[in-house]
Amino acid sequence: MVLGRCIFATLDNVATESLGCEAMANVGALSSLAHLSNLLVDPALKTSVYKCMSLILAGERNVRHVDVAFFELLVSYTHSTSQDMKNISRYVLHGLGCLLAFTKPDSHSFLYNLAYLPKLLYHVLYKSFEPSGADEYLQGVLLYNITLRFPPTDVAKPSLARVLHFGKESPREDIRALACGMLFNLFQAPSLHQPLLTHDGVLDVLVNLLQLPSATSLDFETPCKCLDIICVVLDQQQLGEALAMALIYAVFPTIVQLCERGDPLVNAGCAACFARFGMVEPCRVQMVRNGLIASLSLLAGEDSPETLQLVVSTYSQLSCDPSICRELIEKGIVHSLASLAAAPEEDVRRACAIAFCNLSTSEDNIVTLVKHGALKALLVISCVKSNDAITRRMCMKAVMNLMRSEANIPTMCNDGLPWAFTIFAMSSEEQDFPILADAFCGLSFYKETRKGLAKVTNVPSSSFVMSSIRVGILNLLTDIDVAPPLLNAGLLGELNHLAEAASVDIRRMVAQILTAAFQSSPEARSKACHNITC
Repeated sequence: MVLGRCIFATLDNVATESLGCEAMANVGALSSLAHLSNLLVDPALKTSVYKCMSLILAGERNVRHVDVAFFELLVSYTHSTSQDMKNISRYVLHGLGCLLAFTKPDSHSFLYNLAYLPKLLYHVLYKSFEPSGADEYLQGVLLYNITLRFPPTDVAKPSLARVLHFGKESPREDIRALACGMLFNLFQAPSLHQPLLTHDGVLDVLVNLLQLPSATSLDFETPCKCLDIICVVLDQQQLGEALAMALIYAVFPTIVQLCERGDPLVNAGCAACFARFGMVEPCRVQMVRNGLIASLSLLAGEDSPETLQLVVSTYSQLSCDPSICRELIEKGIVHSLASLAAAPEEDVRRACAIAFCNLSTSEDNIVTLVKHGALKALLVISCVKSNDAITRRMCMKAVMNLMRSEANIPTMCNDGLPWAFTIFAMSSEEQDFPILADAFCGLSFYKETRKGLAKVTNVPSSSFVMSSIRVGILNLLTDIDVAPPLLNAGLLGELNHLAEAASVDIRRMVAQILTAAFQSSPEARSKACHNITC
């Protein structure tokens, strides 16, 4: 007996070394130990055999030596409350966990035969181990690998109660992290989304696992995985609107708190969730009133381009809802968008411009937007940072929305509106002409902006644009201070060219503008007469 214990102690010591462990596996130690375990009666020797098998299976390269007979020995083991057999349970759980973790379905297909699933589940459903002890942790590892390797639809129903127990009852962070991983694996099956979330306790456990870790903990893997689960569920769109709203309302307060921790990975997950929440229209008002804008402002300070893109995407989604635009502005969305306007990523800048377009659609908002600095942010995007025609076009549309209020014009002029129009006119393309014409006419309506329009760069040269901005030119010519510079900018030359057009409408337009020009400027009359006599 003593000799036997010495022999197995020696084997255990050899198995603890990686080279010795692999050498033992290569010479068929697993099969020999399995056969020997059936012959031994002494609990101590039997325990040593299982310990040695467990140590060998801890080497990832050694699982290739596992055959059906050995696997059936482990999976068929019956746990006992006997003190003599207690350690064997631990080695069996460890060995099974290693087997499922280290093998792939294509290399050991017999391991993933569904006929073995009930036997595997027996090991994780056994409840006589010490709560939150080492054996229960090993059960968690095994169950995690079961949910990873077997179809979720086959595993969910028999294992869900145990998963919820690990996630809700265990005080150990490592076991709770495993429970989170189990839920993540189960939620990979879209058909399970609704059954899982309507099952009593699942949503509560998800919220519980989403909670901030302790102040001293730097392990954010569990909340990050929970955030991934939420994104997966909403992306697959298997929930009805009522259940999707229930999910969002349940997790939203906790996600707001997570943003305050400042971890980049957590913030990326929070931003991803918020981007999806913003698509669910009935939830927007309540989220905005309960801290969404403040959280997005925190996330907007991240360096990650992906996080910034998600933040500004959420802003764009929210700004599509006219019922909350006013509240968005009051909560500080303009400041947040302004901070993102200088982002190096074109997608972020364009999304900012789209959000400003949406916010400025309602005339009720445009005065407040200008007061909060919306124009400055738009000018940063269109005139400083962006060379993209689409982005600049969106900015110009937003600026035109802001121009609809006369009260905004003095402030907008001080913020650089005439300069911005010049930049836009100089870089405009043919598809920009309608916007350019509308903006020209709009600016010509206000005395404060007329002088800035009377430049060579701002007077378009095509007959289409000239006919479109006729009203704007007539407005400019009514201002004695503005008419001379406008004429010096080449207006007369352009009119002479257009006067030769075949279209009666174009010639009529030329006559109308010339009449106004002659009335406004004696210099124009004398110059025109000189050209005629020459």
